[in-house]
Amino acid sequence: MIRQLTLCLATAALAVAGSSASAAILAQDSYIVGPGEYTAGGLNAQTGASSVGFSAPWSVNSANLQVEAGGILDGDADTTLPSNGQGKFLSAPGAFSANFRRADRLLAAPAPAGSTYYMSHLLNAGSSTGPNQNYAFVGFGGFVAQQTIEGTANNLFGAFTGFVGDGAGGVDLVVRSRTGAAAGGIGTTVLVPDAANTTFNVVMALEFNNPGDTVRYWVNPTDFANGEAGLTASSTINGAIPGFQLSAVSDMARLSIMTAGFDRSLFWDESILADTVADLRPVPEPTTLLLAVLAIGAVVRRVR
Repeated sequence: MIRQLTLCLATAALAVAGSSASAAILAQDSYIVGPGEYTAGGLNAQTGASSVGFSAPWSVNSANLQVEAGGILDGDADTTLPSNGQGKFLSAPGAFSANFRRADRLLAAPAPAGSTYYMSHLLNAGSSTGPNQNYAFVGFGGFVAQQTIEGTANNLFGAFTGFVGDGAGGVDLVVRSRTGAAAGGIGTTVLVPDAANTTFNVVMALEFNNPGDTVRYWVNPTDFANGEAGLTASSTINGAIPGFQLSAVSDMARLSIMTAGFDRSLFWDESILADTVADLRPVPEPTTLLLAVLAIGAVVRRVR
């Protein structure tokens, strides 16, 4: 029995190692807070040792864009575990919230086979703290400045999800992407109206030049094992947006978070960019895996 359990443990470890080696994840950040990882507080210049697929630390123009301990977005409210963490925009109502706030982290030049990018984010908008309900977004794409995400100038490349004001003091969950070849043209597709204080897993596929650019989206899917068909069958909301989301693979250049006129907290977690649907499932954080190994070890000791 001991030999069998030991063999099972070894097999599981090899499976994890093999999965990591063959994974098609292009970039992932779980915002882990703990020794060797992120330090809770301002995000600027931090890296996160467990994040993959990035070539530079975070560049952030506001200390209100932070990482904090606690993993409530992915279902773990135990803030004592060092492997938990999530990104947070800490709202400061008034003149501060009217300003454009941005955090960016450069990718390590991903080039997926077939030119299809799959991306997912967990996100949640908190309760209103003031009159400004403009927007807050997270996504993978090209350089994002205020005029690009707002569509007043320049070219918006990539696919972004987040929250925009609904005109009545609330916020809607949306996808924002480019709608055509002209500079500045963007579209905002409402996925869920009145979406505050709810956690969503938004999955997007950006199809580049096959034959034309399209963003497909799914809200809260549960089947990641059966490709896009599984996402569609298991999601609460899904659809497609034609447009001109990239002009070249090099436009998929960074992970960005941006807010303006947003008197709410924004929480985000498990930012993943991949070239297969299966790799969008959040992987176990280090402490989760360690606890599983210790549990098997405890069984071995009891058998002895």
